[in-house]
Amino acid sequence: MKAVLLRDRIYFQYLNLNIKRYIECRCGKNQIQMSLTLNQEIEENCTIVIPSFHTKILDWWGDVIAKGEAELAAKFKKAINYDGNTLKTNDIYTPVDIYKYGKLVPAVYGPGDIRISRLEILYRSTANKNGIVETRW
Repeated sequence: MKAVLLRDRIYFQYLNLNIKRYIECRCGKNQIQMSLTLNQEIEENCTIVIPSFHTKILDWWGDVIAKGEAELAAKFKKAINYDGNTLKTNDIYTPVDIYKYGKLVPAVYGPGDIRISRLEILYRSTANKNGIVETRW
């Protein structure tokens, strides 16, 4: 269960995917994740996703690699565990990527709504800017 409380400074942006294994053998392809929302969300306090990112992930990752090993290595120290079960993208999904592969859009859910997404969909939080308690299971 995830509960973001007043004054929590929770912010994340990632793929729930081991990108190394995904590239090598497509492990994680077509798998889903889900959550149940317990309260009403609003655009300023909800999960934000890039629709259809699963159709662009290989091209995007190719661009990330093509940016160069030195730049990539510097960002990896801060941004990701390349062989971990998640890929943090805060520092590697750039403004150019937003233009090319899509911007993050709010996915607002209400009490009892079930959010189902693929592991290859990039998503992030809204950092709980307005102090609203978010509860999801």
